[in-house]
Amino acid sequence: MKYLSETYTSISDLMFKLEDVFLAEGWTIDFAGVVSGNIVKRLHISKPGMHFSLADFDKTSFGLDRYIDVRACEGFDGALSHETQPGDSGTSIHLTAGLSGVYHLMLDGSGVVLVLEYESNTFSSVLFGLSDVIVPGTGGQYLSGDEASEYSSTERKLPFSYWKNGAVKVACSEYTKFMK
Repeated sequence: MKYLSETYTSISDLMFKLEDVFLAEGWTIDFAGVVSGNIVKRLHISKPGMHFSLADFDKTSFGLDRYIDVRACEGFDGALSHETQPGDSGTSIHLTAGLSGVYHLMLDGSGVVLVLEYESNTFSSVLFGLSDVIVPGTGGQYLSGDEASEYSSTERKLPFSYWKNGAVKVACSEYTKFMK
């Protein structure tokens, strides 16, 4: 598994850096661009059997943090919004990034682990990729992540200490869909 780490000066800077890394690592960039509304930059990446959509949401006008929303889906349609891509899993991971920080990216041909470290030892993470098929009808595309956690000497909350719900795409004779 390859490990990359670099500082970022803003979420927009982070999104542009991630786009460059994903392209260099063999992901197809289905869409990368600035859009209107609350989404500052949108990035849709894919590999065979995997489609993921990342969007830089700016909710600061509502008193909320700016974050990257990550979703698993089954394809890409440029006419559709980030939240309504074909076969959207219905699960999203909000990757809080702070004003600036360091990203830690671990990836191989079928999986990505992205950990953001920002402010004072605060972390947010997302995992996505394609799991192996061990038994027919199992395995497939997955998405999971955790809430921001702070490492302190009193609480000892580490990265990956609080997992959000995720989604795994299951394909079998009865149905093919994301399960949450």
